[in-house]
Amino acid sequence: METPCIVINEATVRRNIQRMVAGLRAHGIAHRPHFKTHKSVRLAKMQLEMGAAGITCASLGEGETLADGGVTDIFLAYPIIGARKLARLVELSRRTALCTVVNSIEGAEGLNAAFAAAGTRIKVLIELDGGMGRSGITLDNINAFAQAITALPGLELIGVMTYRGNIYQNRGESEYVAETRKEAADLLKAQRQLQEIGIQVDVISSGSSFSSKFPQHLQGLTEARAGTYIYNDVSQLSTGMIQVEDCALTVLATVVTCPDKNHAVIDAGSKTLSSDLAKHGPGYGYILEHPNATIEKLSEEHGYLRLPDGTQLNVGDTLHIIPNHVCAVVNLADTYWAFDGQAHTEHPVDARGKSR
Repeated sequence: METPCIVINEATVRRNIQRMVAGLRAHGIAHRPHFKTHKSVRLAKMQLEMGAAGITCASLGEGETLADGGVTDIFLAYPIIGARKLARLVELSRRTALCTVVNSIEGAEGLNAAFAAAGTRIKVLIELDGGMGRSGITLDNINAFAQAITALPGLELIGVMTYRGNIYQNRGESEYVAETRKEAADLLKAQRQLQEIGIQVDVISSGSSFSSKFPQHLQGLTEARAGTYIYNDVSQLSTGMIQVEDCALTVLATVVTCPDKNHAVIDAGSKTLSSDLAKHGPGYGYILEHPNATIEKLSEEHGYLRLPDGTQLNVGDTLHIIPNHVCAVVNLADTYWAFDGQAHTEHPVDARGKSR
């Protein structure tokens, strides 16, 4: 394998999927994993074969890639805005069971116009504000918003969803549990409010790999959209919620120079590892062979390592690096190498760059 490249351990991938599906199922929650983490139709089908109820995606291009690969149940968890994209969405809805999200009147009206003109309807979930200030309708406004949505003939409102990304800022299990409970409480309150005004809510969808680790606190919800868990990364590892052996993906890199005994340079820079930092740890990744070393700086094609005294590295050595944010790293690679316990095989990252 020529470096830099990404490598996955399929036994770890399967174990992570099995744990997630079983944990959620034990509490009556379906698993609808996020495609944006791995962007691989092959792995999406593995998740479905192992018990996932459908697939979540983050862009129209990802949805089209999934449909091209034969996936027949897709939730597009991003608002689609603009005539050209809406035309693509209508076409996608003819190829697969499709649901999407609404979080503005303008967006809902655009969806309605496109689907009403096509003589069909699309299922939608209202996005509830998850506390990030990024997008979503507040609990105070959700009733009025839902009533406006149900008046649009091109839309079929079936539920609510949220993403409580603030959970990644926390430390310690008690804080993660508190955020998970808040996520579930807000969604269930939204359901009660809507049902009190006569609007049926069948789908209650939560989403993060952190909150999905505590399914006992998500009871009452219908599905969870965890994504990162399939590979895991330093953002998960640095919190203590997982162990190194739960990390299925590493970046394989080669030492290209050793300026002195405390420094080395690898052939993986920001175009491979991304420039994302982890909230609770230093540097740009965790080196399996030398966990006390720090990737302290990146340029585009170079990673600069600070080595503790006594560390021996030579030009030509290869290192396995758990990245800080695996989703961003996968999107930078054309292919990944899968190790099945006997051999490595190369596979495409099917939706690499499919951000629109």
